[in-house]
Amino acid sequence: VTSVPDVLRINVEEWLALPADKALQRIGTLSVERLQVVSEELETALADASSGTLGDLIKRLEDDVADYNSTSTYAELQRARERAERAKAAVVLSRQLREQEKLLQQLDAQPPWVVYGA
Repeated sequence: VTSVPDVLRINVEEWLALPADKALQRIGTLSVERLQVVSEELETALADASSGTLGDLIKRLEDDVADYNSTSTYAELQRARERAERAKAAVVLSRQLREQEKLLQQLDAQPPWVVYGA
């Protein structure tokens, strides 16, 4: 009989706060599914942070009346913000696709239907 101790789930902020050696120890205890979840959380956090930062920079440029819409910086920030939003949407879509794939695998694992009246 083998027993596996319960591993406490930690969120993205706690992962980032871990020292490198502790993070490597924790990575060795994770399953593939949990790694995918953590990866998605990191991608979402990164997309949120970049979108928020870009939004702040755009707001600062909008407040500066002299440079508003007249600089290429504003256009570059708008494009970067759009890319961050697309990246966030891609993370959501990939999560949905993985969930659908998991459901299809569960359905495929079911035994075949048997018609007893035939």
